Amino acid sequence: MEIAKIILPALLVLGLMVVPLQSFADTTIYSVVIPRSDVDILRNYHAGTGNSGADILVGEEVKTGSSLINQAFNRIIIPLEKEDDGSTLVGTIYAGVWSSTVTPTANNRLKACGSMEANTVSDGLTYYTFSCGTNSWTLSVNQVVGVFYNDSTTLNKFGIFMSTKGSTFNGTNTSLSCYSSSDPVTACGADTGSANSWVDSPTIDLIMNLTLVVNAGSGQSNFCAQPENADILICRNGGNGEAGSAGAFIIGNVSQGTGIVGIGCSLGFVDCVSNPDIKTNGLGLLIFIASIFIVVGMFYYLAGRHAFEMPVFIWILIIIALSAFFTITQVIDPVFLIISIVVIVALAAPKVLGALRGNTFGGGSTE
Repeated sequence: MEIAKIILPALLVLGLMVVPLQSFADTTIYSVVIPRSDVDILRNYHAGTGNSGADILVGEEVKTGSSLINQAFNRIIIPLEKEDDGSTLVGTIYAGVWSSTVTPTANNRLKACGSMEANTVSDGLTYYTFSCGTNSWTLSVNQVVGVFYNDSTTLNKFGIFMSTKGSTFNGTNTSLSCYSSSDPVTACGADTGSANSWVDSPTIDLIMNLTLVVNAGSGQSNFCAQPENADILICRNGGNGEAGSAGAFIIGNVSQGTGIVGIGCSLGFVDCVSNPDIKTNGLGLLIFIASIFIVVGMFYYLAGRHAFEMPVFIWILIIIALSAFFTITQVIDPVFLIISIVVIVALAAPKVLGALRGNTFGGGSTE
């Protein structure tokens, strides 16, 4: 039968889709997203009083009891913007991990996660990706993940806005921490009255995303901005320059409008500014639905009307495979995979019950 000729390829496609490819298995260990409720200013120069503290480091500190202890990551995504639009900043911003028991510097990072020139930070709120390289970092107590900026020139009367939010992650066990450099100073939302000290804000979190990315690259996401890399395939499609990251073609760079997700955000399908997480902002669901239509179209192109003669359970398995694939790649929420499994169980239940009744009550002929 014609239908038999397409069931085998269909099962082959299903098998390929449900294989849990580790190249797609990124794991997010910390995620606090916009909208923000306040800002902290990253700079060395102290301009005055109020919310003008001179914090040379702003980050999220891991304390005793934190859920981040023993968690690994190798990518930091963090929103930055200039405090004063059009201002000229000098110096370098460093990202990484520091010990909260010593004075932070550009050279004593426990884990370096790239850097960028301060003046390249956008006037508007923009997400920047910093990669910690191929070797991940495992967090422990008294470590701070964030960014450091310490240029003493008086040209830097303005600095960088760091977005913060009321405690949403792990309570006082993981919270905003800053290192102040002037006296008196308002650091991390607290008036310390002393210079050169760490200041904690146990009811505030830094808006940031920490992710363990398999095969991540290194440095800040400006690899693709280099002229010699402009025609590299991953740069033309992924946009973030993390060569080797299989998810780059899907995720891309939201702020640059590249990749499937970036294009969807730039077209305004969903609000990617207030919620950049595609699993919850609706864009992942749109991609999932579109993939179903694409797969149906592929089968129709190959088998014509016979594609619709396949057993219903084959189509359900295809949807489950797609759900599993996009759950692994962190495009959709796992709830859609659970729903798909529940649906196939519900559809299969009548047949199973019918078979059981047949075996129990049907009997056989005695003639």
